[in-house]
Order: sequence, then C-alpha cells, then structure tokens
Amino acid sequence: MSSPENLDVIPVQVGESVRLESPDVGMFTGALEQGTWIDEGQIVGQLSRLGRTTPLRAPTGFAGPGRTRAQIASAPPKRVLEPVGFGTTLYELEWVPSEGQGQEAPAAPAPTEKTLVVPAPQSGRFYHRSGPDSPPFLSPGDELREGTTLGLIEVMKTFAHVSYHAGNGLPDRARMLAWAAEDGAEVHEGAPLLEFEPF
Repeated sequence: MSSPENLDVIPVQVGESVRLESPDVGMFTGALEQGTWIDEGQIVGQLSRLGRTTPLRAPTGFAGPGRTRAQIASAPPKRVLEPVGFGTTLYELEWVPSEGQGQEAPAAPAPTEKTLVVPAPQSGRFYHRSGPDSPPFLSPGDELREGTTLGLIEVMKTFAHVSYHAGNGLPDRARMLAWAAEDGAEVHEGAPLLEFEPF
C-alpha cells in the first residue's frame, strides 16, 4: 500500500521479464537510465498530475518471487516530461537470479575524503558539451573556479548553463576528477554531476 506521499508502480510479469506500469494518468519525469538496478521501495521517477508531482516507487515483490531487485533493460523516454496513461509501460526489466543478488551491480568506489561533487541545480537532461560535434566543456584535470561552465541541463528543449560557484562547502578553486553523470543522462535536482578536489 502506498503512503500518501508516493504511488507504487504496477509490476506486470510478461514471460521471462517484468514491466513496471504507470499507476495513473499524468506526465512521467525523472526516468532512470538503462542498466540501472532497482530495489524494492526505490523511487523510480515522478508523475506530475494537475500541477502536483508525486514520486513513483517500486513496490515490495515487484521483481518476482524470491527476488528483491531487477535491472532496467529499456531506454528512458526521449522527453523530460513524457505523457502516460494508466498502465503505460515505464520500464522493461531484466530478471535478477536470486542466487546472484548482491553481485550484479558492483559497488562504486568510495570517494576519498577530499573528493567533492557539484550537484545538479535542477532536474533535466545533462550534457557535457554544447553540441554533438563540440568538445566537452571540461576534462579530468581541468581547473574549476567561479563561473566555470560545467555543462548544460535541458528541460523541455530549453538549455540552461550549469556553472561552478564557490561557497556552501565548495572551494574557490578546484580540480576536476571525473564526471559523475554521463553525457546526455537524465539527472534529478541535487544529483552529482562531477567529482572534484580542492587545490
């Protein structure tokens, strides 16, 4: 049973796979990337209805008997806000062998104490470059300082520059270490975009 703060998606078994379907009519946003692992109780996106956005959750038992997680096999929608109806397929999932749980998705290396991240200022699709044929705004080893362009976030075909700003725990100067979000990835507000260390 969903709490008032969120809705459970509808799991449907189809042969040897599972679909997660929309529990209502609205605009689906915050889609997870293909290859992402989903666990029971995890938020898998949001449904915007009549100006109100409700988190969507993977319910207990969604992956089938004896399984607690599954991997997304389908690509995310091309639009940040995708119109959906009741029962529209949001994700196609791959089965996770019950005996292999905990081994499919290796844990990401823990950041060092000096590693920091720049969070996304808003939800949308994040790009490392200004166009498909353009070089990325940054490469590992580049210096970050006030006003440095980090990338672009697209929301409904509108692009906003994401820049580095010192303060709130971010140093005046820093060195980029790695991208935390892939080029073209859907990101949520507050999600890490890149990793860096202070000079």
